[in-house]
Amino acid sequence: MGGGDWQAAVAVQYALAGATLLVALLHLLWWRRRPEERSALWSGLLSLSAAVLLASGAALFDTGALVHVQTLLLVRTAAIAAVTVLAVVATRVGAGLPPARLAVTLMLALYAVRFVLWGTTHLVYAHRVDRDGFPVYGPLVVLSFVPVVLVVVWLTLDAARRSSSALARRALVGSVLAAVLIAAVADTTGSRRLGELLSALWVTPFVAAQGMLVVLRLVSVEASERRLLSRQSALAAFGGRAVGEDDLALLEADAVRVVGELVDAPVSLQRRPLGTHPAAVPQRRLPPGQRQARGVRVGGSREELEASWEGELAPEDVEVVESVLHVLSAGAERAAAEEELRRLAVRDALTGLPNRALLQDRLASALGRAGRTQDVVAVLFFGLDGLKRLNDTAGHAAGDAALVQVGSAVARAARSTDTAARFGSDEFVLLCEGDCPPARLLEIAQHVRAEVARLDLPGPALTASAGIAASPAGEGSPEDLLRDAHAALQRAKERGTGVETFGEGLRRELLERVQLESDLDRDVPDRLEVHYQPVVRTADGRPVSVEALVRWRRDGELLLPGAWLEVAEQTGRIVAVGEAVLRRACADASRLRLPVAVNVSARQLASPGFAELVESLAVPGGVPLVLEVTETAVIADVEGARRLLERVRAAGVRVAMDDFGTGWSSLGMLSRLPVDVLKIDRSFVARVDEPDGRALVETVLLLGTSLGLDVVAEGVETEEQLEVLRSLGCSLVQGFLTGRPQPVERLLAAVADGGATAARGD
Repeated sequence: MGGGDWQAAVAVQYALAGATLLVALLHLLWWRRRPEERSALWSGLLSLSAAVLLASGAALFDTGALVHVQTLLLVRTAAIAAVTVLAVVATRVGAGLPPARLAVTLMLALYAVRFVLWGTTHLVYAHRVDRDGFPVYGPLVVLSFVPVVLVVVWLTLDAARRSSSALARRALVGSVLAAVLIAAVADTTGSRRLGELLSALWVTPFVAAQGMLVVLRLVSVEASERRLLSRQSALAAFGGRAVGEDDLALLEADAVRVVGELVDAPVSLQRRPLGTHPAAVPQRRLPPGQRQARGVRVGGSREELEASWEGELAPEDVEVVESVLHVLSAGAERAAAEEELRRLAVRDALTGLPNRALLQDRLASALGRAGRTQDVVAVLFFGLDGLKRLNDTAGHAAGDAALVQVGSAVARAARSTDTAARFGSDEFVLLCEGDCPPARLLEIAQHVRAEVARLDLPGPALTASAGIAASPAGEGSPEDLLRDAHAALQRAKERGTGVETFGEGLRRELLERVQLESDLDRDVPDRLEVHYQPVVRTADGRPVSVEALVRWRRDGELLLPGAWLEVAEQTGRIVAVGEAVLRRACADASRLRLPVAVNVSARQLASPGFAELVESLAVPGGVPLVLEVTETAVIADVEGARRLLERVRAAGVRVAMDDFGTGWSSLGMLSRLPVDVLKIDRSFVARVDEPDGRALVETVLLLGTSLGLDVVAEGVETEEQLEVLRSLGCSLVQGFLTGRPQPVERLLAAVADGGATAARGD
């Protein structure tokens, strides 16, 4: 069918088909790389169908066989149908519009009818060629094309109208005009050959325009992604700076700069008071031109950071502003939290007063200033009595409220140059600088004590004691001054005076106590000695048992317990002292062949492993061991003491109630504890020759006898006391009259002397 004069035109059509196929492959490869870009897929399919249309049109003029002509005509017709349908979908998707499903469905239905008519009738195609070899079409061939072409043109122009890109609009309108021009030329050329050839080229403008749309869209997407990455990088850098920036003003200025760089419109940030917590502020994007707010906490107060702009902002610009506000808010919250942590590090959480660390820092500064100005620095140390009772009766909330009130009372007594601080759980300190004479310090102490006594509390009243210490000309360290004031406080509590001032006498006592504690650490247990005082029968004066009494040989001097045992009890050293005495007494009991009584303190009873120690020292069937306890030693935990004493009794150890009658509930203790021996306190024995003293001793004797207990009268020092006790039926006595405490060797000699009254010892 094709002649030599058409070979150039056919070659051009083949070239266009190849170029269009290449464009189709590029679009499809782009879609494989970015599956979310559906426009590349539809443009690739459109270009592919256009390449088939161009290739089949060129081949139609390059063959002479009828069978091939008919086949190529059918292929070209199917390609035209695909191009027109895909042109609609690709154009609208490329313009960001819906794919017009109704129009596509109608076009597919029309082409389906056209193919049915093609194959079954001669209305569309006559199934023959004329004498020149051109296909003969039926009368409906034009009518079947016109509606489809009109729909394609209308939808293409609609997409151009809706497109936001001026270049895209021009390309779409130009493709329609070019297609119409090619169709007009094909229809008016007067040459059947040229008309048939041009009839396949009308689709090329649509393909070219669609390819341009896809390229423009993909370039726009790439640019948007690069801008997004740039924004994300800038926001990440801003967030990193916000993490380390403590100055909120600098952070806010940085936020304004970042927004100015990333947003294509002037945006301003302002603060205004906020009445709600930042977490309660709704996080929503407001319409362009309105304000986007995010609440932040600044400097401990709640404020709202507000962003505003004029005109419209793109959605991505609004997101940038939101992100900056979020980062700025987080930075402000972090700065506020860090400031709160710094405050809590030097402030008491309950009262808000400076804590011990801040007090010591200010005290050190005050002493440094006083050293230069020769001023006086004074410390008033306040301690509360009764706080535990208040917590136990009214609850810890009441105790906390009381502490807040006490802190306020101390703070009100402070001048602007002074510092009121909470030092411990129930201790407060007032640091005074400059003009603080002793009279004023005493006045402040008494005033605070009076304020504490007047507190309106839901439980037991509180009382306060105070210790005062002063440093002239900044002498000493903060630790020394606080220690001296605390020592004065303890003296005030011990004496019940309410207020004490630290002086040289108290300083000497403190130094002596420190030395005493040091010597105890050095000498226990090696320089402890145990002396024994006998318990004798009133009938014949024979010893029936002994009580172990500890002595301390300190630097060659033998010290009685009254000089040091209280210090050992207060410092906890009594546990080591008690264990040493217990071990020595059990070792000497086998030599004395008499029961040995050992005094046990409250700390010993509560110490871990005490029961195991006693069980290991008690010898079954041997000389009995007696543990002497007082009511005050067991009052803190009566049930625990009862279980422990029952356990050691099971090991053969006897239990004696020492100083009976002096406790707050002697009869109650006697009924609850496993006791074998009662020891009448020496204060009762000293008044046994008086009617009331005699009655008390007689009552205890009757009580012990009725309970089947041994009763021992302590502190017998005169013959008259012994005779009265004997007349009352007291069979066992202990005291200087019948035998002084003495070392085991001397006591052994006295016992070997036939049982007479033991020789006097120390």
